[in-house]
Amino acid sequence: MSSVFFPEVRACAKHSRHFRIYYEAIEQVKEMQKEGRAFVIAPPVGTFLRGFERQEEKLEHYYRQGYQNARTQFSGLCTWLGLGRNS
Repeated sequence: MSSVFFPEVRACAKHSRHFRIYYEAIEQVKEMQKEGRAFVIAPPVGTFLRGFERQEEKLEHYYRQGYQNARTQFSGLCTWLGLGRNS
């Protein structure tokens, strides 16, 4: 009944559900990584980028950081895929 009079309550519940699903998915991926069922290339812990970032310098910085992380982990990915080392 409160959501009829206070639509923000319904919106808050919806966002809460989305965050819960997101964090459950993150935990599932971490578990799969531990079990060796997933190879994850992700930003370092503590990296935060807003969903609607518009500052080109920040976007460029995180792009380059992600690109370097992928290059660094490429050999490990090839091993995980069973391809040996490819350069």
